[in-house]
Amino acid sequence: MQQHLTPWMVESAYRYLTAAYTRIILGYYIAFHAPSILSVACAITHAVLPKKQYLENIGCGDVNHPFCGVFEILHMDNASEFRALKLQRACALHGIKTEWRPLGKKHWGGHIERLIGTMMNSHVHFLPGTTMSNVLKRGDYDSEKHAALTIEEFNRWFARQVEIYNYSVHSALKCRPSEKWNKAFAIKDAMGAHQKLITDPFKFRLDFMPEENRKIRPIGVSLFGRNYWAPELSHHIGLRNVTIKYDPFALYTIWAKIEGSYIELRFADLTRDNLSYEQHLIANKHSYRTSSKGMLENVVAARDGNEQEVRESIKKTKQSKKRLKAAKAYSKHVLDQHFDPAERAPKPVARAEIDFTKGPVIYDSEDV
Repeated sequence: MQQHLTPWMVESAYRYLTAAYTRIILGYYIAFHAPSILSVACAITHAVLPKKQYLENIGCGDVNHPFCGVFEILHMDNASEFRALKLQRACALHGIKTEWRPLGKKHWGGHIERLIGTMMNSHVHFLPGTTMSNVLKRGDYDSEKHAALTIEEFNRWFARQVEIYNYSVHSALKCRPSEKWNKAFAIKDAMGAHQKLITDPFKFRLDFMPEENRKIRPIGVSLFGRNYWAPELSHHIGLRNVTIKYDPFALYTIWAKIEGSYIELRFADLTRDNLSYEQHLIANKHSYRTSSKGMLENVVAARDGNEQEVRESIKKTKQSKKRLKAAKAYSKHVLDQHFDPAERAPKPVARAEIDFTKGPVIYDSEDV
């Protein structure tokens, strides 16, 4: 069953937009879950790395988004996910300076908030299934009933919407953000400064990827309810607190850091399909709603089997009763063609007149 997307689910994505003074939307991450270091890491890697492969993967190879590169300074507010040591460490590894908004200076992020408001109120809230900004604006509109886009479809819609924004005239810039971007780097090129690109995209992504600590077990590594395995793990069974890196866009592969190097692990069950972290959350939510969360596969199968058994029994019983009723009707129809229904009507049996006021007559056994 496809899970449909309602626009409120993507609001956190806007909150991780990475925009330079050119107002370019450099990168984004569409998230269902609450803001976290995972969301930040995904937005940063998406902003820094080229988008060509990503756009092709989601079916938007025709979308034009050439903007990428390592930023010198990362400005953030004081949310806990921006203060995480993992994020600061990853930024330091790649020469990115981190700066936080001074307390009480919310207006410092005004241009981002305006962008969020413009995108939500001018575009997202017009999609079928919107929840609006609050319950008062939504009124009696049934968002769940009208929701139509899946997460894959919304990803494509959003990628095109970002392209429209980047190549449209900005009211504050009086020109297109794409033009501002190109002019800015043309000036830098004239001064001998060039756009800093990543030479090892995989290592960069790995540094910013979210991580968990796990124990190496005989079955491998368990993460998000799935088991991962690689032959190299057989030499490290029992090892604790192993750093596990995972890609939120593709959970089919994870990486275990052992003795200073990473070992690539894949699904132990090769029949499982690849999925993203968001799809994993959707599956969990659906399982919770259907009371399947936490159940073993054989328990779920047994429960489904019982439900099917009951449904089949009800169906067969209804069919049996229907056939019996039809047989009786047919039998009556046939008899009525050969006999007068009045002749076949049962004659009333005369009731014996018994005087209950008299006592019973007792007979000897021999007289009987």
